[in-house]
Amino acid sequence: MMRALLCAILGLLACLAPAQAPVTALKSVVADGVGAGPDRGKARDDALADAQRRAVEEAVGLYIESETVVKNGAVLSDDIYAHSQGYVQHYAILNEQYDGDEYRVKIRAQVRMGKLEDDLTDVSARLHVAGSPRVLVDLRQPQACDDPTLAQTLVTEKLVALGFTVLDADQLANNKSKEAMKLLREGKYDAARILALQDVADILIIGEAKYRTARNTVANTEMFSGEAWLNAKAIRVDTAHIVAAWQGKTPFAVAAFAENNAAESALTVCAQDWLTKNLGLLIRAAVDPARGYIVTLTGCGMQDVSAVERQLADLRFVRRTRLLGFDRGVARLEVLYTKTVKDLAAAMTAFTAPKLVVDSATTGTVRASVKR
Repeated sequence: MMRALLCAILGLLACLAPAQAPVTALKSVVADGVGAGPDRGKARDDALADAQRRAVEEAVGLYIESETVVKNGAVLSDDIYAHSQGYVQHYAILNEQYDGDEYRVKIRAQVRMGKLEDDLTDVSARLHVAGSPRVLVDLRQPQACDDPTLAQTLVTEKLVALGFTVLDADQLANNKSKEAMKLLREGKYDAARILALQDVADILIIGEAKYRTARNTVANTEMFSGEAWLNAKAIRVDTAHIVAAWQGKTPFAVAAFAENNAAESALTVCAQDWLTKNLGLLIRAAVDPARGYIVTLTGCGMQDVSAVERQLADLRFVRRTRLLGFDRGVARLEVLYTKTVKDLAAAMTAFTAPKLVVDSATTGTVRASVKR
């Protein structure tokens, strides 16, 4: 009787006890922030807010361009970053310094991934805004099983479900694109060949899938186990930059009564692993509206080139600049920019020290000369 009463009391106490809060997934991110102004306290606050915003950007694995992302029919705008501090559970300052009117800080932030994921669930809407990015998938599978395109089909289906427009490399109509793909399949990776695909795709996924099987006898029953490999790269076509690369292997862990079933199961696991590890990078590359532009600068010296590169890097919508070459007063720079070529040309006309004259602005290219 006493034992039954004790159990009843313990049960009642358990019911009255507060429920344990669910464990929130945290991601540790190191990020830098910058603030500026004569008020040192405000500059520090701005730098910390900027660092938290950058931590959230990195944690979510997606670049969200202000006023481009649509969610449930409304502009998401800057809402995510406006509430950056709500996603950062806590942070530690690793380094900070004040130089002139500029305050720089480095933090290690713990970002609440669950809340971010809840607020960024509509991936398809974001991809739709980015123009339903075109992905050219070419995963060779030299060995024949019941489905010789299994790995490619699995990757394709997943991307289509997320809102990508997926193209089959075997269906290319343009001879220039066909020749570029033929050489890329042979492992001859060259920026010019990748850039030749710009008219047909935004992202290229290229690689090879392989498998092997082994015969086993378990309890007098003949079975087959399979393992698979997938070596694939995802490349942004407009810049020829590799955005994801993975050489994965599925060990002999998939068993089946038929050899082909074991092979296909192993390939399925391997393809799913590749997507799991790289999907965030693919989405980031697709949603990122930055395009690659080539700026050709004439009548310049190296001092002019350095000054122009600094001013380009300071433009709000420039993501990255890179000097491609300089020879006899002519420089070529690569600029990743999120707006149009006309916007880039207009911004360059406002440069000082040196002043520039924009001679032409065509698709993907700006030609300018230094005004003396």
